[in-house]
Amino acid sequence: PAPANPAPARATRRAPSLLARLTSLTLARPDTAKGLTLPAFGEGDREQQLLGRILNYLRQNAAGAANLGALYEALSAEGLGGGFSERMQEAERLLASFAPEDLDRELADGVHKLQQAQRNEQIQVLSRKAQAQGLSQEEKRAYQQLIAARP
Repeated sequence: PAPANPAPARATRRAPSLLARLTSLTLARPDTAKGLTLPAFGEGDREQQLLGRILNYLRQNAAGAANLGALYEALSAEGLGGGFSERMQEAERLLASFAPEDLDRELADGVHKLQQAQRNEQIQVLSRKAQAQGLSQEEKRAYQQLIAARP
């Protein structure tokens, strides 16, 4: 006989995106993060906006890491406070679970992966354009530089 109350289906949890992980690592290691160079973002999605705003805040405020409450208020006014709270909770879990040097290494690796992904995306865009309509001289140079920089 079947059980009277079957167990509820498990909710599947997606792994956090690279940007979400970088945001959490940035909050966990703000002094390390503000010295890193991230690729330029367009308008992008909410996670890109959140990470960009956090990095700008850390770079512009000497006491930024010590006063994240002011940042939270500013982000909340922009509708990004919920994402900040989630990333802050993850940052606290990271700090409790890993040595600072491991977090620093993961942060640097994440930035490198983000740069590679952005470079690959640019290559794909230029490849599609080359097939569809051809590239200008400037675009050809950019394409060649991107290909040459590929690992």
